[in-house]
Amino acid sequence: DRLIVRADLQEVAGRRAGALSTGTLQRLNLAVALAGSPRLLLLDEPTGTLSPDQRMRLWKWLDDLVAGDGMAIAFSTQSMEEAAARADRVLVLGRGQLLHDGPAGALDDAAFLALVEDV
Repeated sequence: DRLIVRADLQEVAGRRAGALSTGTLQRLNLAVALAGSPRLLLLDEPTGTLSPDQRMRLWKWLDDLVAGDGMAIAFSTQSMEEAAARADRVLVLGRGQLLHDGPAGALDDAAFLALVEDV
């Protein structure tokens, strides 16, 4: 019940998952993932299909989990802006190779392009 409320799913709690919008389904998926109280959350493109307002809501929830519960989050994204804004550490992969491993702020667009051009 606590996760349904936190995910703002009260209005759709009786519906099948396949009938939910993309943003609502993403909130449901996160609620399900949190049901076991994990210490680490692995997310694959968590905001890839979300609208800007849904993206902000998701990151607010994740920020609260990190700050309040001390949860660690590892996520993949193709958005350099999202990685720079949300990550402490960034790993860049290209053609199966690790191209960069360091602080998010150390990799601007020019440095990123230089990395991927060499691959």
